[in-house]
Amino acid sequence: MPTTLCRSRPAAHAAFLVASALTLAVPAPGQEPTDSTRVYGLEPVVVTVERAPAPLATSSATVSVMGGGELRRLPVRGVGEALRRVPGFAVIDPDGAGGQARPAVRGFYGGGEAEYVALLVDGVPVNAPHTGLADWDLVPLAAIRSVEVLRGGASSLYGDAAVGGVVNVVTGLDPGTHHLRATAGGGGALALSAAASGAAGGVPVRAWANVARADGFRQHAENAAGGAGLAAVLARGPATLTLSALHRRRAFDDPGPLTGAELGVSRAGSSPLYRFDRTDESLTRVSLDGTREVRAARLSAVVAGEV
Repeated sequence: MPTTLCRSRPAAHAAFLVASALTLAVPAPGQEPTDSTRVYGLEPVVVTVERAPAPLATSSATVSVMGGGELRRLPVRGVGEALRRVPGFAVIDPDGAGGQARPAVRGFYGGGEAEYVALLVDGVPVNAPHTGLADWDLVPLAAIRSVEVLRGGASSLYGDAAVGGVVNVVTGLDPGTHHLRATAGGGGALALSAAASGAAGGVPVRAWANVARADGFRQHAENAAGGAGLAAVLARGPATLTLSALHRRRAFDDPGPLTGAELGVSRAGSSPLYRFDRTDESLTRVSLDGTREVRAARLSAVVAGEV
């Protein structure tokens, strides 16, 4: 019997402590419970993406990278269609032929009237200055080394067009290489692009050209485009200087959205309100890009003009 009492004494102590804790935790009637946790104020933390070369694993932002070889193996017409593979990106294709990509990023969608994604080519913004719209097939897949996609707001670094994200198309091929790409499909779709990299008179040069057309599967959805680009490295070493030029022309109709009733009649129809919507534009751009290493810093500047 004494042995039994000794063994039960710890259990009695534990029950007493639990009952005491419950009694202390219950406030008296009409008394508000108090929180003894101390509150510490923290300074605001702002994180922005660095505008300098950095390993992907150390990036503080959500970034995806697609290699040029991977892009050329995909059954896509251009960069616009390839963005469907990026998490958080949806691409609207009004003509069904992939020639008028309209990205919707994290709820931001301009509907062809505005763009909420900044498009860069080798780090230089190329969105139209008067509308902010981007030509997602400006550079053909044959001339692309990689595509870097920053998902999320980056307007603090890249301007108001980067509300939803930033897409940077990096051009260039290994010296002495070339690519030729041809695609064809239904609805009169046809595309041909070529790119090459080499040297002329000891100056590294890369060039590309492309043409594409499609009738689309809908009425009033014809589109055609073509262009060419050239870049020459005029100086190398601690200071580099690159001269680039491109010309691009495209023309396309817009079939517009259809109501539920119109879709019931024909999915290949077009909206009567869009029968006069047609875009015919050309772009000629020349830029001079220079960089210089100054001790532990890297300075860069771009001067560009376009018509």
